[in-house]
Amino acid sequence: MGMTHNMLKEKGLPNYLWAEGVATAIYFINRVLTKAVKFKTPIEAWSCSKPSLHHLKIFGCIAYGHIPVHQRRKLDDRSGKCIFIGYSEESRGAVSKKEWYDDMINKLEAIEKHDTWELVSRPTGRNIVGLKWLYKTKLVAKGKVMRYKARLVVKGYSQKQGINYQETFTPVARFETIRVLIAVAAQRGWPRLQLDVKTAFLNGELSEEIYVQQLEGFEKKGCEEKVYRLKKALYGLKQASRAWYSRIDCYFLQNGYARSYSEPTLVKGLAVPSTRWSLGSEMWIDGGLRVFVQGYAMVRE
Repeated sequence: MGMTHNMLKEKGLPNYLWAEGVATAIYFINRVLTKAVKFKTPIEAWSCSKPSLHHLKIFGCIAYGHIPVHQRRKLDDRSGKCIFIGYSEESRGAVSKKEWYDDMINKLEAIEKHDTWELVSRPTGRNIVGLKWLYKTKLVAKGKVMRYKARLVVKGYSQKQGINYQETFTPVARFETIRVLIAVAAQRGWPRLQLDVKTAFLNGELSEEIYVQQLEGFEKKGCEEKVYRLKKALYGLKQASRAWYSRIDCYFLQNGYARSYSEPTLVKGLAVPSTRWSLGSEMWIDGGLRVFVQGYAMVRE
């Protein structure tokens, strides 16, 4: 309890936060070397993997919590001032759930399958962008965990305009258009289809030379000094959504579809007997060239 006492008094925090202080003290102790385990931290001896320390913060420091869009108005603050009092089970850099680790492996396999990057020697004088994992739990009714999701993202804030990105603008579907199309489909009895495509951004091809670091804990043995050169987009890149939109837009135009004059995310199929409308960012195609894009699609048979 001595460590907890010192942390609370150092930051002038009330005694009723003793439980959070104890949990944080244990969290720290498990990640530093100890005489009980030679040349290893307790958590490394338990899990057989070295813990990441990049996410550690000072107990009691000022922090800012993100305020979701649906809980604020346009001019309201996007974050609220808080005091940091510990780490949750879902803290970044502290992967203790096997489900998260399994999803990380699945994401890396998908990246390799899509030929997203290639391992190359570190170029001189080039900006090397970092990578990180984001962890999220998907909940169902009554707060029960349905799925543990891990997403690999690029630290896009370290990109430099004119060096590893140029344009970032991407057309966004308007809610008014979505509402009109749904209303028309409901009135005329048209079927509506909705799909979610995993790793959609991995289909966006890059025109710029972008290099990223190898992931901590997943470095290629014997090639630790090398970096990855991206062939396709990853989440977090400033131009990721533009690269994906350019790819899907090219596909539509090459296959006889026409873009709406007033809504660039709305396309009309001209190459098939029936009239097919699509709206959104994700795509599904079957033998009849029925296309589903970015969330909603209306089909008139």
